[in-house]
Amino acid sequence: MTLVTKNKRIVVESEKQFWNKATKLAKAMDKRQTQKPIEDLSFQNIETLRKTLTPKKLKIIKEIRHKQPESIYELAKIMKTDYKNLIKDVNKLRILGLVAVKREKGYEKRKTSMPIVSFDSLEVKISV
Repeated sequence: MTLVTKNKRIVVESEKQFWNKATKLAKAMDKRQTQKPIEDLSFQNIETLRKTLTPKKLKIIKEIRHKQPESIYELAKIMKTDYKNLIKDVNKLRILGLVAVKREKGYEKRKTSMPIVSFDSLEVKISV
């Protein structure tokens, strides 16, 4: 698997700042101007960021990135953690766009879910 070198940006900004960016993008799209999509993960405050990206979830991201497990089950074995709890955390990270899950043929007719992290680092930007 080829690893892509890139940063994932996390922004702590007010709701007004978020909507200003979204409105600007929508207006450009209405005018058929090409715009780079907003790929930032946005939080309204640091507390929400901390509650969402816990040390446990950051460790999951690191393990996926560096160990490149073939399945979430294999990741659970690597991390020595309960599979059911891990899959919940991986799904939360998937919803946030921090982890992708690729479905592949596994043993016999079963399909495996291979977790993928496609960035090298998280960059946090806090508006003041």
